[in-house]
Amino acid sequence: MEGDNGNRRERVDNSSTERPPVWRQTPVPSPHQGRYLCFRAGHDDAKTTNLYSIPIDDCADDFSYYPTGGGGGEVVGLKPFNRSTLSKAATFAGVGTSLFCIGGLEAPNGEAYKNPTSNLYQFDSTDAEGGWHTLKMLSSRVLPISIAMDGKLYIFNGCADEDPSRPWAEVFDPSWDSSPSFPLPPPVGCLRRCSEFVYAALHSSKRILVASTTFNVAYVYHVVDGDWKQLDHNIDFTGHVVRDQAAVVRNTTLCWYQETVHQLQAYDLDLKRWFNYPVKGLEKVGVLSPSYIPTYFSLFPMDDNHLCLLWMDHSGYACTPYRYGLLHCTKIRVSIKVGTQGEHEFDAFVVSSTSYVLEEGVALLGNDACVL
Repeated sequence: MEGDNGNRRERVDNSSTERPPVWRQTPVPSPHQGRYLCFRAGHDDAKTTNLYSIPIDDCADDFSYYPTGGGGGEVVGLKPFNRSTLSKAATFAGVGTSLFCIGGLEAPNGEAYKNPTSNLYQFDSTDAEGGWHTLKMLSSRVLPISIAMDGKLYIFNGCADEDPSRPWAEVFDPSWDSSPSFPLPPPVGCLRRCSEFVYAALHSSKRILVASTTFNVAYVYHVVDGDWKQLDHNIDFTGHVVRDQAAVVRNTTLCWYQETVHQLQAYDLDLKRWFNYPVKGLEKVGVLSPSYIPTYFSLFPMDDNHLCLLWMDHSGYACTPYRYGLLHCTKIRVSIKVGTQGEHEFDAFVVSSTSYVLEEGVALLGNDACVL
C-alpha cells in the first residue's frame, strides 16, 4: 500500500527480517491531514490496549505492483499513539474526529474484567491530551456491532442479558452526548434470542441492512426517514459462514473475509447472488496461516472499488531472534464484470500492500479497525 514513503516496505525477505526494526511513533489522527486507518493491538493476557494509526489517503492503485518484487527497504516498527486499560471486549469505532470504545467488561476496584458495562468511551483526536471521556449507553453491551453513518453511531446487539425491556439497538449522537433507542422491525424482537445477524452500512442510500442468517430474512433501516422496510428479496445464507458487519463496495456488494479458507465471500444485493473467491496475490504478501492457527484480521471499505485487509501472519519476524509480529495493510480491488456468455464474473486482487512490525507478543485485537 502506498503511503508515507518512509513507512513503506515492499516485501518481506531474509535480508530485511534479519535487521532490527526502526521504531516510529504513529501519529494522532488529524482531520487536516487526510484519513487514517486506526486499530487496536495488545497482548492477549495484558490489560493494556494500544492504539495505532496509518495514513491511507496516498494509497493510489499501482497495477504494476508485484508484492514480492522490488528491493527490501527498512523494516518499520509501529509505536502506539495512545495506551489505555479499556476492555478488549469493547467495540472500536470512529465518527468524525473521535474514536470510540463501546461497552465491554469493566473491573471495579481493580478486580478482574467481568462485569458488562454500559459505558461508551470517547477519544477526541483534536484534544488528544484530554484522553478518554466516559459516556453512557442505554444498555450494557459486550462486543456489540457498531455502524457509523451521518455522524452517528448505530449500536446493535451485544446485550448483556435477554431482558426484553433493554433496547437491542440504539443510536449515539456525539454532538448531543445522547443515546436514544430506535424502533426495530417487528420480527427482530422475536428472533433476537435464536438468530445470528449480519449487518451492512449502505452509505450511498443512507440505509443500514440487518439480516438474519438463521431465517434468511433481511431488513433495511433508512436513517433519514427513521423507518424499516423488508428487503425486496430474502438472502439465502445456506452454506455461507458469515458474521458481524460486512464491508460494502460498489454500493451493493457485501464482503466478508473468511480467514480459515482465505477467501472473500461476497453477496451483491442487485444481482441477488453469492460469490466466493480467493484474493489474487495475497499469498505473495505474507504467509497465510492454516485453518487451525487463528489469524487476526479486519476488513473494511476504502472507497467504492477497494477494500483494505489488515492482517497478521506467523512468518517473518516471528522466525527471527526479534520475535515481533508482522502486520500487513493490503489494498484489494473488487470488481464484477459481465462475461462473454452474459455471466457475471467476480474478481478480487491485491493492488498494493505495506508491512509493519508490532512489539513482541502484540497482535490485533478484534476485527474492528476503522477509518477516521
